[in-house]
Amino acid sequence: MYKLKKRIASIITAAAVAFGSAGVLPDIGGLTNPLIITSYAEETSTPTVVTTWSELKTAMAAGGNIKLGADVTDPDKSSSSYLSVPENTTVTLDLNGHTIDRGLANASAIENGYVITVRGNLTVKDSSTAGTGIITGGNTTGNGGGVYVASGSFTLAGGTITGCKASGDSNVHAYGGGVFVDKNAAFTMTGGTISRNTAKYNGGYGGGVCVSGGTFTMSDGSISNNKTADNGGGVYVDQSGTFTMTGGTISGSDNAENRNT
Repeated sequence: MYKLKKRIASIITAAAVAFGSAGVLPDIGGLTNPLIITSYAEETSTPTVVTTWSELKTAMAAGGNIKLGADVTDPDKSSSSYLSVPENTTVTLDLNGHTIDRGLANASAIENGYVITVRGNLTVKDSSTAGTGIITGGNTTGNGGGVYVASGSFTLAGGTITGCKASGDSNVHAYGGGVFVDKNAAFTMTGGTISRNTAKYNGGYGGGVCVSGGTFTMSDGSISNNKTADNGGGVYVDQSGTFTMTGGTISGSDNAENRNT
């Protein structure tokens, strides 16, 4: 038995040496390539560093890991210049202490005036030591001034969504100043801040977050000082939506009828 084990060990060693020098395994005892050596290296993805709105828009549409190398502002401020994560696309966006500004904070609300719309999967984080990454400047006549999660999923792990508005108009209600979660969509908050956003005008709901048929899970982070013209200064969840909170804080939000969530 000892001799058999020693012989098998010798064969494996010889095969490994042959493989390393020739690139293929030799024929051993009439068996071709009897030894398969598989090596799994840890996958690392170097992020795509972007410094302009155009670069960021293109990179998000393509998917992958993205890192801001500078503050970026939408130069067009049009109803089609928002950032988007398409279906079947996964994006991890590192704010890296920088600002994404839609540029509509002091302008009239426009259709599709949100900063980002999600139909795939988006994770936002901020690797900067000071945690100064910001998403701001959205102002839409519809829902979701900051991030509109139409489908798929959005995870906020770091950074701040602030200064965004779901303004509505005389015919449209305004839902989700910071984040709007539509049906069949999911929002997970594991960190970061949603602060000083508003849902106003005709029936404003969810100054910070509005969940309309989707799901919102909050385990950490802060939702604070958001405002709405009607219900849910911090978080508004309709009857078909789900909100699970296991950590984090919701504070300092205000609404006209003084019913805060």
